Amino acid sequence: MEPARTIDGESAANLGLYQTRLVADHEGAEQWTVRVALRDRRGALAAIASSFAGAGIAVCSAHIATGPGGVVIDVFRVDASEWTDWDRVRSRIDAGLVAGYGRTPSEAVDATLAIAPDGTGARSIIEVRAEDRVGLLAKVAAAISRAGVEIHQATITTIGTEAIDVFEVTGRTGAALTAADKRALRAAFAGKRVRRSVRRR
Repeated sequence: MEPARTIDGESAANLGLYQTRLVADHEGAEQWTVRVALRDRRGALAAIASSFAGAGIAVCSAHIATGPGGVVIDVFRVDASEWTDWDRVRSRIDAGLVAGYGRTPSEAVDATLAIAPDGTGARSIIEVRAEDRVGLLAKVAAAISRAGVEIHQATITTIGTEAIDVFEVTGRTGAALTAADKRALRAAFAGKRVRRSVRRR
């Protein structure tokens, strides 16, 4: 489920910093394929997932990856009503991007969290397992953003009633997660306040 580099016949490179393009294809019943194009930024997935949750949209699977030029087109398989107002969903995503990751609510995530190196030393892998439910991805993505961790790739899957979300990430230094990053991540998942430090450029 690799994302394309164009959406609705237009290049995603033309998007503004807080602008989103969304195309929803109805696959039948309540099943949809949704492509969301935007400039990559920390908290982007949280903004998308929060908008979906607010509209009662359940994410069944997804592929998220940063593309060339800092543009990404995320592809989601979702369950949503045939009456879903996708323009309103897109507007809520834009509003979430403007608000920024720092304003996401501090809410505990009932999930099992595992953190491991990616094998190269440049990035880390986060695996989150939890009972699948509407809004889970929004909570997970918001917690990752609050911790100051940046998502580069993600694979979202649902097996039976279990959601298994795997993220390839970097920490505040732009490299694999440090001990401080891991503490911040676990604090965010526990719903605790995350102490912020200045990130080196």
